[in-house]
Amino acid sequence: MSSANNPAKTVSIRGLTQNVRPAHLEEIFSHFGHVEETKIHFIKGHSSGFGIVSFKNHESSLAACKKMNNGTIDGSTVYVDSVENEAKIEELYSVTKQSPINMNHIF
Repeated sequence: MSSANNPAKTVSIRGLTQNVRPAHLEEIFSHFGHVEETKIHFIKGHSSGFGIVSFKNHESSLAACKKMNNGTIDGSTVYVDSVENEAKIEELYSVTKQSPINMNHIF
């Protein structure tokens, strides 16, 4: 997880269906705290099944991970993990461009 000096405020979500949009993520994850940004990664116009949600504070991201990991969004099981920094987010996006089907090796 993250260091005490830079607590994670962002979570990654894997396993999203093609139907889920950033507005859906904001609606769902706002139950855990103030959402500052949502993104879904697309490849050639189609969702890769990967998204991120950035919260205003660390406590909200922890609550989201605890309640939503192995939860369900749009009928699909999703996997929610803390992301420590922007570099990790870029790494996750980079891997989805190369291999959008299986991201289990990252986490």
